Amino acid sequence: MSVELLAIVGPVVKAVTPELVKKINSALNPTDLEKALKAGVQFAEEWDSNQDSHKHLFFHCTPKDARELLERFFKDTGVQEELQKPFTEKTIPNLEVLIIIFSKIKSEKPNLKFHDESIKHWLKKFVDAYFEHTNTYFKFQIAKSDYLKQLSHYFDGVEFVGIKVKTKEEEKFAKLPQIFVMPNVVEQVEVRANTGLKLNLDLALEETANQQRQQSLLWEQQSSGKKFSAQELLKESTRNKFVVLGEPGIGKTTLMSYFAVMLAEQQTEKLGLSADLELLPILIRIRDLGKASTKNILEYVRNFANSIHIKELPKGFFEHWLEDGSALILLDGLDEIAKPSDRHEFVKIIHSFLGQYSQNRAIITSRPASYSREFFGTDEFPHYQLEKFDDSQVDLFIQ
Repeated sequence: MSVELLAIVGPVVKAVTPELVKKINSALNPTDLEKALKAGVQFAEEWDSNQDSHKHLFFHCTPKDARELLERFFKDTGVQEELQKPFTEKTIPNLEVLIIIFSKIKSEKPNLKFHDESIKHWLKKFVDAYFEHTNTYFKFQIAKSDYLKQLSHYFDGVEFVGIKVKTKEEEKFAKLPQIFVMPNVVEQVEVRANTGLKLNLDLALEETANQQRQQSLLWEQQSSGKKFSAQELLKESTRNKFVVLGEPGIGKTTLMSYFAVMLAEQQTEKLGLSADLELLPILIRIRDLGKASTKNILEYVRNFANSIHIKELPKGFFEHWLEDGSALILLDGLDEIAKPSDRHEFVKIIHSFLGQYSQNRAIITSRPASYSREFFGTDEFPHYQLEKFDDSQVDLFIQ
């Protein structure tokens, strides 16, 4: 593979993409179109690199010549019309037209030599891969719209257990975005100095009442950092992955549901993020994962999506967003894995998954009494304590 060419084509494609997106007026976002163009070039180059060296398309080109030629090719009006066809006509770009345009451009540089068959084969490989990727990414966008709609519907209801509607037997329900009151969080800074109190942090062994008391004492030994609204968590955190700890019933699960619903409804500004930022929410109740037949997180997520009546997602749907770093992974309720030894195994599973897709943001929640600092190191995972409502927040919630 020509490493030089792949390095050259990046800036060229990035320059061409915005103009092409405007002409297409498609649901496909600029990043996906850019990736499709690069995938086409990469596929063509992989084929090209397996040919005899003198038959390589750019064998007689300097990097400067190759860059100028590709830039003129991709910016050509006729080429851009062909690249629009997967969206405007649902057809593959016309290979013969692209060959003619490429040949015309290269003829203006008589000092450059090209093997005619190489031009044909290189462009054929490019077109096939480009069409396949644009078609797949377009399906992903359509599937994403349905996924977000169903996810929002699934998580946006709040049930007030035990509160009956007057004259009716049904429990009272409300929509989460309408009644949600944002809590505050306090950054927890680990005290590394010896306080004279030896605390057992190995919760993978048998937990006892004494160990749980020790864990509570540990949290009392933390020095509190900055206090701010949980709305700013994704913006304020010094890392893209962090842990939120809170006492039973304080609202950890509700907060994670709210994050998922706001992203699903594309209201990212309510989470302190740019309004044009697109993040795919992946909300995992660890309790349900623990009961599932598979402990593979990706497989569990696919099964969960099917269970909430989403149309069958295209193959590689979640991988697409995860590999792109465009997901927010919400892992709620680590403490709900009751056995300490099982919880230790789930920590390993989570570490493996987050390591595989490390470019994504992630939030893990747990009760402090069932949590160990050894689970997720504070250098990589900042820790925050979820605060109880103050009087003004209580009044707002009641209203």
